Amino acid sequence: MSALRKMLVTGIEVIVSEFDTGELFGSSVLTDLYQFKDVADVMVANRKVDCLRDVDENIFFQAPFGDK
Repeated sequence: MSALRKMLVTGIEVIVSEFDTGELFGSSVLTDLYQFKDVADVMVANRKVDCLRDVDENIFFQAPFGDK
C-alpha cells in the first residue's frame, strides 16, 4: 500500500501539490506551491529540489522506486 493510501486509511488529511487540478484519491490538489507550503504541516517528496529548500525541516523523502 502506498504511503498516501496509508495516511488516508488512518484519517490523516492529505493535501497534494501537483500541476493538475482536481482530486487524487479524494484528497485536495493545490497547484500553488506557496499555498501548499503555507498549509502543509508535513510533506512527503520523492526528491530534493531547490524550491522546497525553505521548508526542508518539514519534508520526509521517499524514494519512488525503492532506491535509498
